[in-house]
Amino acid sequence: MPEAKKSPKKGMSKEVLDRLTKPVVKKKPKDMDKDCTFTPYICEASREMVKGKSESFHQRVDKMLELHEKAMKARLSPKPRYSFKPAISPISPELQAKLEKKGDFFERAKNDIETRKKKAAALDKAATSGKKSFYPNSYRTYVSTSLTSLPCLSL
Repeated sequence: MPEAKKSPKKGMSKEVLDRLTKPVVKKKPKDMDKDCTFTPYICEASREMVKGKSESFHQRVDKMLELHEKAMKARLSPKPRYSFKPAISPISPELQAKLEKKGDFFERAKNDIETRKKKAAALDKAATSGKKSFYPNSYRTYVSTSLTSLPCLSL
């Protein structure tokens, strides 16, 4: 009994791959077009438009497909994150003179922190002193009109 040869490669052979990748050509019956009555008519204006074109229709379609693929690749390619590059403008003489009166940057920053601390301390002191600093106008109106008009609840 003859022994069957096994191929050392796993996968498909070249013949099988060629057979599977070959396009399938279907034969159409000869009498298929006999019932078709439409015959396209290309007018003279259409012929004039195409006359100036040096490329065929298929070449133009291929060119458009290439442009489309190029555009898709451009959309997918990474772009620089930020295109804006800020530049510091020169200081006007008026602003420079105003800032020089207040000292350099570090002095101004130190003074700003001190004034903020003073304001915060004053607000904290007012809040904890017990004195009410805010009376809504609607409360005053309510007290002055409704409660004082009653004889038993005069304030």
